[in-house]
Amino acid sequence: MIGKIRNYASKSKFAEKDLVRDFNEAGIYLVIEEDIPGSKIRGAFKVHKDKPTIYLTKKHRRIADIYFALLHELVHCKSDFNRAKASSFMSFENEKNDLDTKADQKAFEWMVDDDYYSSVVLKPGYNVYAETEYPKSFVVYRLANDGKIKYKSDEYQLFNTTIEKN
Repeated sequence: MIGKIRNYASKSKFAEKDLVRDFNEAGIYLVIEEDIPGSKIRGAFKVHKDKPTIYLTKKHRRIADIYFALLHELVHCKSDFNRAKASSFMSFENEKNDLDTKADQKAFEWMVDDDYYSSVVLKPGYNVYAETEYPKSFVVYRLANDGKIKYKSDEYQLFNTTIEKN
């Protein structure tokens, strides 16, 4: 699933219908909805009738933000399946616990491998325009999250495009 997510992201598109199909074929229910105004929920993970279920909102309109939330919930799917049989895992904007912090770290690793990030992306002279290994949206998202570039930078705005509202 991670490879498919990277593939869609490398095309600078949010492939909502394709993602839902791919996840469902892999045995994971995926529901993607517009954000409920005033809600702070980015996503949730639950086991429903022994099937892993991911609920994702379009709280943030940029491609990498939504893919990050999806990868974050996929981490919970992989690591917290048994716990999710008894309760839901909800990911809130600006609220973190230990499980969410670990899920964030793994989601960043899935977006851009840590070794590649430290040995290539963080080196002086790195040019995101020439990036071919990972989706540019993922690279600029991680750089901005780490404070290496500004969210308002030209690269961030260019490569982490917004999605249309339904």
